[in-house]
Formats: sequence, structure tokens, C-alpha cells
Amino acid sequence: MSASPIYRQNVRGVLIAARNLEEVVGKGDENEVYALAGDLLSAALARESAGAVAGFQEQAAPAAEGVPAPSAEDELTLALTELEVGEVLLTSAAATMPDEPDPGSIGLLAGAVDGLSAADRLQEAGSSAVTNLFGGATADPLEFFTDLPATVGGVVRRTAAVGTDTVAGLATIPVSQVEPLFGAALSTAEALLHTGDQIAALARAGMRAVMRALRALAQLVPDNLRDQVSGWARKWWDGHADTIAEQLSRRVLAVGELEARIAGAVEAARFRADLDSSLREGADRLKDLDQRHGRIVDALARIVRALGRVIAPVAAAFPPIAPWILAAGGGGMVTALGITVWIGRDYLDTGVPFERVPGVRLVVAHATGTPALGG
Repeated sequence: MSASPIYRQNVRGVLIAARNLEEVVGKGDENEVYALAGDLLSAALARESAGAVAGFQEQAAPAAEGVPAPSAEDELTLALTELEVGEVLLTSAAATMPDEPDPGSIGLLAGAVDGLSAADRLQEAGSSAVTNLFGGATADPLEFFTDLPATVGGVVRRTAAVGTDTVAGLATIPVSQVEPLFGAALSTAEALLHTGDQIAALARAGMRAVMRALRALAQLVPDNLRDQVSGWARKWWDGHADTIAEQLSRRVLAVGELEARIAGAVEAARFRADLDSSLREGADRLKDLDQRHGRIVDALARIVRALGRVIAPVAAAFPPIAPWILAAGGGGMVTALGITVWIGRDYLDTGVPFERVPGVRLVVAHATGTPALGG
């Protein structure tokens, strides 16, 4: 699901039109504002054909023979970009309503344009720009013993940050409407997508883009893991009020169990000169895990923050679609948090039904010559 040239070209068409609109809204002639809003709508509609967007797949598709499957970073960056397109269109609609635009909505539009610009730069860089950072072997095997806690700590810290942002975003939703988000929020948002017939075409285009992004995000989760991902997000929500974020992160990620399981093997390895080569390799693999996890969770964090920015103001600007924005925005944040926990547990090897990478526990098993840790 990595971006095709046509997809990126069309995103840039939206970005240019949105930037032009943002420069005059609230300052320029009303006719000029509406003309530029029309240009933005044209750029948005030009991307769509029968509800689909060229170069964007909402469903996972098998890679063609000889073509590598897209990385998690690529998949998340594409979902993020489509979400940012939706945010730009929704905030543009709010900033160009017939009444005098609210200064707050103009500020939101500026932030949304900056967000789409940043996502476009991520698309341009791609995951290939950050691979092979550690092509040379680590010189000192002792680095393994400092890289190990640093890698685990990075996973904990980044997961905690996404959890904190998610809680802050969900706090903008009425408490009575938060609980259903841990069930069928996406299907609820789908059902509400076509409500509010009086909503401007620009806002409708934004709603469609947001839903495409959320479908793509949901498709990252294997079928046998969906209930578990929702359960992890619920566990975080239930525990956030009385637990410090990093402590909650350690608990949800089962870090204590991991540390207890590997402690003996790690300590024994300090006194074995025959492990120098495997410890060097282990240190390199830990560095790589830390970097890859950082890139993936950065994309998830951006998704959570983008959704959190628009929930309250868009719901206020368009009351007919308030139920949709609460379900879509809140449900998207819940999904992103659940995926963050899944990715964290996968990278730590603390128990998930579906694993994408050989994580910390397996790295330790190989580096310390303790195969039993890998079972």
C-alpha cells in the first residue's frame, strides 16, 4: 500500500489548492475565497473515481511477484496522508462557511495544511531513506548491554506518548459516547457517512477521505487480532486515570515479564567471551528495532494527533455530522492506540497472536546463546 506517483501527484494538487485558500481566507475578497474553495474541491474530486482514489488501496492486496511487500511504515504513512487530506478538506469547509469565519477555524486550516505538507514529505522520503543505518558491525560487544534497556525503554516511552495523546483526544468526546468506541466505531462511522444532506461538498469530500484512511488503518490489523487490539486500547483507557503513562505502558506491554524472563541470560552473557560476535550482532539488531519502532509509532502518533485536532471544532461547525466525527475520530484514535500496543508487544516479543518482526526477546535469545528464550 505504498504511494504511487499518481497518488502523490494528486495529493500535491490538493495541497497547493489548500495553501492558496489558506493564504486568503479571512483576509481576501469573499468571491476570491469561494473561487479558491472551488479550486480545492475540484482538486479533491479529481482524485476520486466511483469513490476510489487512484493509487490508494483501502484493502490489503498481495504484492506482485518480485515486488517487495510494503513496510508497516509505508502503509501507515499512506493512511496518514489520506487522513491529512480529509483534515484539510474538513477544516477548509469550516473556514469558508457563509458566515464570518471563526479565527479558530482559520488557524485549524493552517495547521491542517502544514500537516498535509509534512505527510507529503514523509511520502517523498519513503522507508528506503532510513534503511541500512547500521550496515557496519558494532565495534564493542558491550554495547549490547546498554542498547537492550535503551530499546525497551524507547518502546515503552513512545507507546506511553501515543496513549497520552489518545486519552487527550478522547477527552473531547462526551463520556457517554466513549465506551461504544471500543466496539464497532468504524462501522458506526460508515453508517453515518451519508447523513447530513445539507453539508457542503467540500466537507463531504473530507469525510470520504477520512473514512478511506480509517479503513486502511483497520486493515493493518489481522482478523485474529482485532478483538485483542480493541481490548488493549480499552485496558489503557480503563487504567489511564490512576496510573502514570509510562507505568501503564510497561504494564500493558508486559515489560516486567520480559525483563524477568531475560535477566538471567543477559547477566550470564557478560562473562562469556565466546559470545562477542553474537553480542555485536545483537546490538546492531537492537538499534535497528529501536529505529524501526520509532518510525512506525511516529506515524501512529501523527494519526492520533490529526484526529484529535478536528473532533471538537468540526463537530461544532457541522452539527449534522457531529455523530459521525465523534465515531470516526474517536474510533480512529482507539484503533491507532490498539495498533501501537500490538506493535510494541511485537517488537518486545511479549506475546501477540500475529508477529511481524523478531523482537527483543528473540534478539536476546540469539545474542546470549539461550535458545530456550525464543520458545
